[in-house]
Amino acid sequence: GRLTLQARVCGSVYLTTLAGGTVTLVHLDAEGATYTRVADGKPVATPADLSPHRPPAEGQLLWLAADTGVTKGADGKVSAWKSAGAAGLVMVQADAKKRPNLVAAACNGKPALHFANVEQLLSLASLDKAGKDFAGPLTLFLVATTIEKGDVRILSAGAAVPNAVDYIDGKGFKITADGPAPKDPKRPAVLKVKTVSIEKALGGLNLGNTWNGAGYDGYVGELLIYRGHLPATEATLVQDYLNQKYRLTAP
Repeated sequence: GRLTLQARVCGSVYLTTLAGGTVTLVHLDAEGATYTRVADGKPVATPADLSPHRPPAEGQLLWLAADTGVTKGADGKVSAWKSAGAAGLVMVQADAKKRPNLVAAACNGKPALHFANVEQLLSLASLDKAGKDFAGPLTLFLVATTIEKGDVRILSAGAAVPNAVDYIDGKGFKITADGPAPKDPKRPAVLKVKTVSIEKALGGLNLGNTWNGAGYDGYVGELLIYRGHLPATEATLVQDYLNQKYRLTAP
């Protein structure tokens, strides 16, 4: 969380305690005192928001987080996943047999969608006017467990041409598993930061799709897509947010 402190050239000394989500500050050195002298300060209780700060909104095209915006049935299968971003895009799966499962504590105790090694996927089949926003360079952040190396696509997209929902060389992109890594969902998730480029307006986006009968078998906790090459300062903020939330180690 964030706290406001008085910072002086000569230094400021505080006694700080945290209990029940509230931070209590006692300023030990009053103005004019040497820092070694304890002043008769009165404690000031300050509410502290200890949740991770939200990632930057500027240039954000898609933000999927498994702890929000998920529509699932009584069987735990996910039919829709709504973006937390301003555009409010929704990935859907109308076929009950192709829906992934929502697992409450999959990525380091955080919820995630489990895509089994069958044809399970969520899709943005048509982006309409928003598709043009995805053209050109994109910066992606993906929290997922991985499997052995191979052309097993976790995320793929294609240009707005007929039958081009999947990856098309030069016109779309694909994010594949880059193991080796255990399939145990309790193990730390892997943070992927990628810059990709799509030649034309994006016509569709698939998450957890199959390729040549080899489906992705793993967990996806969060996905963020930004327009363009995200500046290093903003990229660090997104990375810090994900690292803090999922207790990851930055790549």
